Amino acid sequence: MYCYNVICNHIFTDVNKRSGLESALAFLKLNDFRLNKSLKYYDLLNFILKIASGQSSLEECKAWFAENTSSLK
Repeated sequence: MYCYNVICNHIFTDVNKRSGLESALAFLKLNDFRLNKSLKYYDLLNFILKIASGQSSLEECKAWFAENTSSLK
């Protein structure tokens, strides 16, 4: 939700995509999760751009993170 809401609601004048992604990564880390090591940079970039362009729903964003994260435990 952090990633999607920061990016889509444009809470900052600039850096919404970076801030949205970083907030999601911080949340994952605080909860002992991380992005999968096999995730390619361009796949992550394309997904963030898809959110920013309004082509992704909150449900799709949740599903993407569920598929592309793993527990550190």
